[in-house]
Amino acid sequence: MSIGRNAVVRDRLGALLQRAVPGYARRAKLRAAWGGAGEAREGLFASRAFELMGAASDGPGGDGPCVDDKSWRDLEFPALFDALNTTITPLGGQLLYRQMRSYVFDAQQLSRRYQAYHVLQADGALREKLQLILTALETPSATYIIGALLGPPPIRPKRPWLIYVLGRRERERARGRAGAVADGMDLGRHPGRQCDDHGDHPEESGR
Repeated sequence: MSIGRNAVVRDRLGALLQRAVPGYARRAKLRAAWGGAGEAREGLFASRAFELMGAASDGPGGDGPCVDDKSWRDLEFPALFDALNTTITPLGGQLLYRQMRSYVFDAQQLSRRYQAYHVLQADGALREKLQLILTALETPSATYIIGALLGPPPIRPKRPWLIYVLGRRERERARGRAGAVADGMDLGRHPGRQCDDHGDHPEESGR
């Protein structure tokens, strides 16, 4: 009985902390997921960074030899990627995908990576702080940031001032339509006002 009672108290205390302490639920979720396997996701554009780097340097992965598409599928790397992908942002998944597809032979580069991994593994407070900062990029829309970072620069329009002029005109039209709708709704609630505007009284107009 005492074990069950302790569990109830612990659950109630956790629910109270979730309401009282900002970010408590998020911290608890991050701590529970650390060290576990990833889950299969839709993986929106997980390969986008890999593709963009290849396009920028005339190669499949952009920075040297990489795992070709056939080997990637035949060796069931997609399932391995899902298991390892515990990242919290689409950008993190894209970086992991690119690292798994690219061969690295530079000992110094590999050493720097391993050092960073060991620091984050040992320092839980630092790891959690970084994860909480990155939660701002957890939305699916962050998937497209990689295109702005690694993709071709946007094309400058010939007449950029037209964007401002047309945008301003559309805002004015939208305000006019919204005002007309509001007036119509107001007249629907007060039908007598239409007569008052012409100087007539509602009760006299029906005679």
